[in-house]
Amino acid sequence: MKGRQDVRPTVHRILDCDLPSSRGDCEVDPILQVIRPAISIVVPAYNEELGLSDTIESLLVQTEKADRVIVVDDCSTDRTREMALGYPGVECLTPPENLGSKARAQNYALEFVETDLLLPVDGDTILSENYLQAIKEPFVQDDNVTIAGCSWDSPGHPASPSSPCWALPVEVRWRGPDYVDPAP
Repeated sequence: MKGRQDVRPTVHRILDCDLPSSRGDCEVDPILQVIRPAISIVVPAYNEELGLSDTIESLLVQTEKADRVIVVDDCSTDRTREMALGYPGVECLTPPENLGSKARAQNYALEFVETDLLLPVDGDTILSENYLQAIKEPFVQDDNVTIAGCSWDSPGHPASPSSPCWALPVEVRWRGPDYVDPAP
């Protein structure tokens, strides 16, 4: 996302797309014959040593793998950083000083994210095995989608799509509290 003006994912039907051999930010699904957008997962963490391993393990066993898993250790005083680095393929960023909030830790990671999609996940969240596959589907079906989400099961159970995912098209924009829609 570094320096991009248009953060909309690039999703094309394979018949309309000529892939250069050097392109490494997407994969071709042989069944659907579409280019699946690349996704990074950002996990902000502060003193999450005890729950972080369950979260990371749920991210690594996804039916559709993430391109990057980035843990932002917000200067924890426990072994959060060591826990994250103990998993192959998991990157760990540590800001120079504690940022003081989950949102700031997520924002710190943005300059390191180069994929089309970004999924923020709390350090104590467990996703079901098919969550990434479900959350990416709206972007494959409609190249005008800018944001998507899925419902999840009750507290204490892994987050899983219990109903179809929802998506908002590019045209949906926040216009402020005084905006009046001109449509009848």
